[in-house]
Amino acid sequence: MFIVDVFNIFLGGRKMTTQCNINTELSNIINVLASIWQTPDMPRESIVNIVDEFNSYDWLLLASMDAVSLWGPNSGKFIYKQREVMINSNDGYNSRVVGFYGDKEDRSESELSYIDFNKHFYVDGLKEETKGIARDPIVLLELLSYLKYHIDSIAMLPENLRQNRFDSIATRFNQPVGYLHNMVNWLSEIK
Repeated sequence: MFIVDVFNIFLGGRKMTTQCNINTELSNIINVLASIWQTPDMPRESIVNIVDEFNSYDWLLLASMDAVSLWGPNSGKFIYKQREVMINSNDGYNSRVVGFYGDKEDRSESELSYIDFNKHFYVDGLKEETKGIARDPIVLLELLSYLKYHIDSIAMLPENLRQNRFDSIATRFNQPVGYLHNMVNWLSEIK
């Protein structure tokens, strides 16, 4: 809870209460993040081999984290329902549904696609029309691992150094700074 409280200062005092009803006991993502952190130079092929073994919980959790990082909301809860995750914001204004389309070649209707793994997800509740965003789950896992295991030290930096660190992380992982901020808000969803 300390990390959330300290980071809350950085984000301007926004309340960041999150709850997770996803059965994370069935997810391997937390173990993958720990492995990436413990082996900083882990070859991409090794991570690909691990991701090849992901189950539906893993993919839904990863796609849900990606969706909230891309489009928000800033805080809320994930509610797992078979092949989809409902994302409700704490203010009740935004809601998203991230659902699994399955393994298929045609991704024209999906909002998020993880091409190398042929996994496609829809995201209902977006204000703008967004289709066919191709994402790299390996980069997302590396970024999640980095943030999960470094956010406490980043949060303790003075504000100008903290922003510089976020800028360098965004550049390193080729993601917008706002994406990182949203991802940090939702880190507690991955247990």
